[in-house]
Amino acid sequence: MLSETLYGWYSLNAYNNNEPEYTYINISGQKTLCTITSYEKICPYSSENLLYKDAVFVGELNYQC
Repeated sequence: MLSETLYGWYSLNAYNNNEPEYTYINISGQKTLCTITSYEKICPYSSENLLYKDAVFVGELNYQC
C-alpha cells in the first residue's frame, strides 16, 4: 500500500491564537510540532492569511504521535 507524503508547517501566531498544535515524527525519527499539514510541499495558506502568515516549513512527516 502506497501512502502519500505528508508535509508540516508551524505557525507561532496560530498557536498563540489557540489553534491546535500536533506532534508528528519526521523522516529522521524526531518529534516535530506542527500547526499545519498538507500532502503538497507548499503551505496551504497564503502569506496574506493573517493567522498563518508566519508559518515555516518543518519538513516531511512520517506519522502522528
